[in-house]
Parts: sequence; structure tokens; C-alpha cells
Amino acid sequence: ADLRLTIPYEREFSGSLPLNSVAVIIGFEILRQRSYSNI
Repeated sequence: ADLRLTIPYEREFSGSLPLNSVAVIIGFEILRQRSYSNI
């Protein structure tokens, strides 16, 4: 559902923040979406 928000984050932060930070952000979004789907 929030995949549209994840893509801009990846493009914007990939230039300034390390790839590890991007991976953490994406991972957090995925976990959050799973928690919402479970509810």
C-alpha cells in the first residue's frame, strides 16, 4: 500500500545517507506494513 512512499525515500536518501540506513528504513516500512495487515 505504501510502496509509493518507499521508492522516493530510496532515491532521495541513497545519495546522502549510507545504503545501510536506506535498508533499515525500507525494512522498517515492510515490518510496519505487516503489522498493519495483521491487524
